[in-house]
Amino acid sequence: MKVLIVGLGSIGRRHLQNLAALGVRQLAAVTRSRCALPADGLPSFLSFDQLETGLMWRPDAVFICNPTASHLETALMAARAGCHLFLEKPVSHTPEGLEELSRLVEKNDLIVQVGFQFRYHPVFQRIKNA
Repeated sequence: MKVLIVGLGSIGRRHLQNLAALGVRQLAAVTRSRCALPADGLPSFLSFDQLETGLMWRPDAVFICNPTASHLETALMAARAGCHLFLEKPVSHTPEGLEELSRLVEKNDLIVQVGFQFRYHPVFQRIKNA
């Protein structure tokens, strides 16, 4: 499996480390500046300066960890390229474009997951069940 991570802030780095720990060996990232990254604790990965170049690598999935204002644009580009998506919350700062994303996901039979660290927290599970 090939995974592209867009944005290597703290959450992007955490996803990179977790994916490597899970055995994913083909990892790449789109980041503005690799010099800001600490070398220790990160697995080896390809680095691209632009999303278009990263998508030409033909990843199976894209983890969207860039600033919120760029989430939807990034998701649309990745969905058009036929990539499954993991989006950090919120999906977007605006509702414009969400229907297009939904259509692309359905058309391309893509899997989409939105990150939410409390999804399986017992309190939220109780609320859901109630």
